[in-house]
Amino acid sequence: MEEKDILLFDEVASEVVLIRNRLFERFNNINSCFLDQVLANKIVLMQFYQKEAKSFVSKFLELKRKSVKQNELTSSELNIFRIFGVGETMHSYLISILLDPNGRHGQGHLFLNLFLDALRVKRFSENENWIVTAEIGRIDILLKRAHPHAVIVIENKSNFASDQENQLYRYWYQEIHNAFVNSPLTDEYYQLIYLSPANWKKPIENSLLRPLNWDKNLPEIVPLKLKILLFEEFIVLWLQKSLEKLPKENHRIQEHVKQYLGIWNK
Repeated sequence: MEEKDILLFDEVASEVVLIRNRLFERFNNINSCFLDQVLANKIVLMQFYQKEAKSFVSKFLELKRKSVKQNELTSSELNIFRIFGVGETMHSYLISILLDPNGRHGQGHLFLNLFLDALRVKRFSENENWIVTAEIGRIDILLKRAHPHAVIVIENKSNFASDQENQLYRYWYQEIHNAFVNSPLTDEYYQLIYLSPANWKKPIENSLLRPLNWDKNLPEIVPLKLKILLFEEFIVLWLQKSLEKLPKENHRIQEHVKQYLGIWNK
């Protein structure tokens, strides 16, 4: 390499080093400013969160104080159903006991009529002869009227149990198809209800289909529109309306209904 080339190389190398040093210096300045900004923001955020946390704790303690006072006055946190827990079978019995017009609650048709009206089942009097059963023939809740003929089949899924194969089809066949009289096959007289604890809990498609080894002359799918109802909506609203009509002096039945409502009222 000639002397002039060495000098040119040294000059370029020096320039590269200078540029590199400038870049590092600029980066350090930028990085320093960035860190300063982050630190400042961190302090502001910490102050904000401390203020919000203090406010949250204050509100929580106030709500807790009110809750303790409310519980002292009304024992609102003492719910026998929550203490011992309620399985699907017990849910079915609890609902059917209220629906039974001849039940020990002593309220006659009050619960039943409000329930039927909420379902838009056609009634012809205030004192119709309905038979209400629970957990018989694998059907969770069953309501039957002889004249005019009407049937309501309720599949209770309060505890998220899985569906059985062709389950709802078999119930329709057993209680509606086989017992069909002269009433129109409409939801004013016949209903198949899936009582669910959540929007996402729905029956499997197979549940409404005819079993594979059954008579092919039967409908392939249940010829009734399935009603999917929620405990937190339908049952709660029904019981709330019932509470409004119960005798104010009947504290026993009112407390029974309120405690059952407490399971679903979040």
